[in-house]
Amino acid sequence: MPHRDVDNVAQLDTGKAAAAAGPQPEPLDNPFLTPRNADPGQIKQRKRKKLPSWLDHFNGPDLKALFKSSVAVWIGTILIFIDPVLNSYGQALFFAPILLFILPSTGVVLMSVLGGVSAILGMALGWAWGVITMKAALATRPAADTNAQLAALSQTVAAAAQKNISNPSASSGQSAYAQQLIFDGAMLDARVVATYFCMLGLFIYLMARLKAAAPKLALITLFAIIVSDIFLTIAPLLPSFQGAIPQVLIKPAATAIGINVVCNLLFFPESTSHICLRQVGEVVRPVGEFVGAYAAFLAFHDQVCVNEARVVRSRRDMLVAFKALQANLAFLPLDFSFGCWKAEDVESLRKPLEDVLAAFMGMLNLATTQSAAAVGGGGAAAASTDAASRPLSSSSTSSSLPGSVPIVQLLSRVETAGGDQANIAAVDQPLWGGHLDTFQTSSQPLLSAIADTVSAIIEGVELANKRRWFGRLSAEEYTSVRQRHRATIAALERELEAFSKLNTERILARYDQRFDEHGARLDAGDKKAIVSADHAKALLATFVFEERLCRFGEALKGMLERVVQIEEERPMPRLWFPTKIRHAAAWVFSKDKEATLAAAAESSDASSSGGPEDEKKASDDDSGDTLDAEQLLATLRRHHGRKRRGAVGRFLLALTKWFGNAEGMYALRMLVVTIALALPAVIQSSAGFYYREKGLWGLIMAQTALTMFMSDFTYSFIIRIAGTVTGGVVGLVCWYIGAGNGPGNPYGMAAIMAPVIICIMWFRLHAPSVLLPGVMLVSATMFLVVGYSWDDTHIPSYGNPGVGYEIFWRRILLVVIGFFAAAIVTLLPRPPSAARHITKTLAASLRANQDILALSVLAWRHAVQGKSVTSVSETVTAATIDTFETLSALVEPIQLLRFEFSSSVFDSATLMAVVRAHGVFAVSVAQLHAYTASLPPAFRQQFAAASGVLDDDGVVVGEVVAVLNLVGQTLKTGDALPAVLKPRMAERMVERMQRVELEPVSRERVCQSEFRRYCVALNSLLGMMEALDELVVGVKGAVGETYSVGFSTALE
Repeated sequence: MPHRDVDNVAQLDTGKAAAAAGPQPEPLDNPFLTPRNADPGQIKQRKRKKLPSWLDHFNGPDLKALFKSSVAVWIGTILIFIDPVLNSYGQALFFAPILLFILPSTGVVLMSVLGGVSAILGMALGWAWGVITMKAALATRPAADTNAQLAALSQTVAAAAQKNISNPSASSGQSAYAQQLIFDGAMLDARVVATYFCMLGLFIYLMARLKAAAPKLALITLFAIIVSDIFLTIAPLLPSFQGAIPQVLIKPAATAIGINVVCNLLFFPESTSHICLRQVGEVVRPVGEFVGAYAAFLAFHDQVCVNEARVVRSRRDMLVAFKALQANLAFLPLDFSFGCWKAEDVESLRKPLEDVLAAFMGMLNLATTQSAAAVGGGGAAAASTDAASRPLSSSSTSSSLPGSVPIVQLLSRVETAGGDQANIAAVDQPLWGGHLDTFQTSSQPLLSAIADTVSAIIEGVELANKRRWFGRLSAEEYTSVRQRHRATIAALERELEAFSKLNTERILARYDQRFDEHGARLDAGDKKAIVSADHAKALLATFVFEERLCRFGEALKGMLERVVQIEEERPMPRLWFPTKIRHAAAWVFSKDKEATLAAAAESSDASSSGGPEDEKKASDDDSGDTLDAEQLLATLRRHHGRKRRGAVGRFLLALTKWFGNAEGMYALRMLVVTIALALPAVIQSSAGFYYREKGLWGLIMAQTALTMFMSDFTYSFIIRIAGTVTGGVVGLVCWYIGAGNGPGNPYGMAAIMAPVIICIMWFRLHAPSVLLPGVMLVSATMFLVVGYSWDDTHIPSYGNPGVGYEIFWRRILLVVIGFFAAAIVTLLPRPPSAARHITKTLAASLRANQDILALSVLAWRHAVQGKSVTSVSETVTAATIDTFETLSALVEPIQLLRFEFSSSVFDSATLMAVVRAHGVFAVSVAQLHAYTASLPPAFRQQFAAASGVLDDDGVVVGEVVAVLNLVGQTLKTGDALPAVLKPRMAERMVERMQRVELEPVSRERVCQSEFRRYCVALNSLLGMMEALDELVVGVKGAVGETYSVGFSTALE
């Protein structure tokens, strides 16, 4: 009997599984799991045991980073309270600790230096252009007019001296009074002002465009614009050339960079290689946590379920950590390091780590699917007779495992009548819970081996990263470590092979009645051959489980093999020198996903139109037997038979797009708000007031508050106001504690600033990215209050804003003025919608995945023709990771849509649904390529026949491309979808598969790994179709449908 066979098989391996698994895992101790029917109070109490993510950084590396970053800022702060330094540097010495908050002494030393150099370079650019502008502006005013204005100024000063005007400035000397008159606008000239505004306005516009186009150059553009603001608001008041105006900022900035580098080198120095190795461990470590959680879920599937929110957060955190690793890898060729591994060794871990990351994403999706099926009533106790006996029809598909239909077709073609349902119900009860129990028994040794592999990888990179100077391992100990790692690889290989055979045998034992004594499938007329939908679902779940877990284990084995290979080649530490710099240059001019979504949105049109570079690449000869994936992509993206505009038309169209795109509109808004807030500084009636009240603060705040999209601006307004107020209050507390009512005690000020710096630096390093603008304003406002208060009591001068509270309320007022000015130019004439931008970005990403799907199909066609295509798997894997990075970067902007006033029909809920469906589609495409690429020719032909993806008419691929194009165009325009576009892609694919005649299935055939991969490939194909259906449903729910006429049903 089947049940007896299953029990016998399970009993034979109980001891082995228990010995391999060790003690049973406790499900409630893992963050990936949640009790299914637990008391809410118990869940809340369990959550209290763990610190929040922004506070949970009490570990060695984070505390070291906090220490050296805080020491650097504190040193910059102490310089403010040393009178000789303050007199030498000027009133803006507090800019040094502000810059050290912007660029903390953490991470790669070279990146810190590069950040400081970027700030200095931006100031140098603004300074150089300001000097050129000053020369040109002064040349527009004739010398005679200048002398006449100076003579009038001298007469005014002399008259004031004769009348003995009771004026604080006049009483301190005629030169001071003359300087006051100059800053009040006595030397203003319209020609000079016009030259300044024209030339500096052009420079600010170009810098704003550069900031939007290359976010990694944000420091250059920011400080270039700030220095230009100084020239724009102060230089028109001056009667003669004074090119050293910006040195009041440049000297503190250069000092801050020096302090940053020194602290980074003196306190816990780390090379780029050491940081990258630590980040590799950080990327891999969550994998071990998940493996333990997955083992616990299989063991206690009737008590716990997978925490989907934790899965999503883990996926996002791993992608963020991997992206940070990629940024640091770009600087490896410039690295000086002392250790066992050289830069090329660390770089060689990128590809194995990408494979692990891709396989891990598949395991996360698998665990979520299995948990949802178990919670939905698939467990042993919850499986009802009706659910188990439901026969499969052409209209019933599985939402979690869509490939169950072809499995039913493979195992049985008998239509079940109503009288046969009782017989089906008596077979294989329970279903889902029994399969999960089988999974747990057969996979426990493999999961234990996988956990050991993860631990070995982490141990390998940590041993290479630690004990470089002290406590090194002896040669015997190092050899023992390598042998242990080799043993771990061998154990994983054995468990992979054993699991692949044992799990299938255990599952097929439940289906013995469907095969005769020779392993052949029973005749279709035998009632034992009847298979229900849930039976097929459970069997398909076995295939998916095996393939995902085996691929996951293979990826980890490949990475550990590379680690062991490096360990054997690099047994002793040594000094490594830099190799080359081109990778660093490539990283500087590349774009982060979350910072360059606008570019992605704009590129959707460019990618669809095809450019000359694509045409040039596509024009390469591809008639040989070996093709490159990049060449095929260029061929796919090239337009054929498209009518080209004339040269003049193309130029005018490109010029219009250049000025009217998101970057152009952002730069135009920046220019408008700059002119609006700088004009009072060059009007004679308001110039003195503007200078005394530090109107430059309002201008800078308006420029920094300006964002490319409305939702970002609304949230930025809230967080920046809160940060300014908080920073002002903190600054007041520090000032009045350290100074009281007097001029200030340098020792008291230095003492009180130390703990405050540590607290703010903690938030600077570990706060969520959406809060960083507010944290930066807390630090900036605090130092403005403290710094200007100290300046007023130690180096008083005309225009000082006062002490303590006077600085605080002036700062608040100017920030509000700057924000309102930015709000006006943002809202008029049309607010830049983040929803429209997000939909364009999603459309561009869908187009990229459409190209990847077409590349896979084209590679299959070339394989049938005897041609090979290189680097397809690498291209598909990289594109999948790139898609997930893009989608992860869209999560925060989508959440901020609630702060936006937009006419877009897409709300945050709809866009999140589109993002989820898009992610499933991308994963399905990657898995479809991975499994079909490994199929032997016979199974590949069978897959082509069942799916129709290689048919000459191209109907299947054409439908997919058509749906993707329609959805992408609708996302960009918001137009309604046609009513005839029904979410029936998966259903039509099922109907097609049922019409195809397939080979008979035997037990031996089902046990073949190729057959299992074939079934999983079908499942991936149907999963892709279901994702398309979900995209259609989600988008149509927002935009509605059109052409709802009577014959639409017939057209379906």
